[in-house]
Amino acid sequence: MSVKVSVQDCLSQIELFKPKVATLVSSVSSFQSTDGPDKALKIHNEALAVKDGIEKIKPYVINVQRPVSVADGNTTLQAIKDLQKSWNIVLDHAIKKKPYFDALPVGNINALFAQDLKLTYDAMLSLANACIDAAPAELQAESKATKKEFEDAIKKVLAVYQ
Repeated sequence: MSVKVSVQDCLSQIELFKPKVATLVSSVSSFQSTDGPDKALKIHNEALAVKDGIEKIKPYVINVQRPVSVADGNTTLQAIKDLQKSWNIVLDHAIKKKPYFDALPVGNINALFAQDLKLTYDAMLSLANACIDAAPAELQAESKATKKEFEDAIKKVLAVYQ
C-alpha cells in the first residue's frame, strides 16, 4: 500500500481486528484441564489469526496521512490500549493455563504456543514502532510507555514458556 490513508481508515482496520482478539480471549480463558488437544490447536490457529490481523493493520499505520492530529492520535492510542487490555487477559491466562497445556497427551503444544507468542510479539512490536513513528510529538512518551508495558507483559509470558 503506497497511497496515504486517513486515521479513520486505520481505526476501521482496528475495528475489524477486534473480533479476532475477542475470540482468542474467549478460547484461552475458557480452556480447562479437561479440554483436549483439539481445543489447544484451535487456540494456536486463533493466535495466528491475531498475528495476521496485526500484520494487516501495519501498512495502514505506515501510510497514514501525516501529520496526525493530537485528537486523532489520542483516539488511536485509546483503541490500542483497549486492545492491550484484551491481550493482557490472553497473556494472564496463558500463564495460568500452562499446567493444563503441559498435561495434554500431545508433545510440543507449549513450544507451539511459545512460537505463537513470539510471532505475535514481533508483529506487535513492528506495529507499535509504526504507531510511535506516526504519533504526534505530544503523544510520543505515552506511546512509548504503552509499548513498554506490552513488551514487559509478553516477555514475562515468554519466560514461562521457555
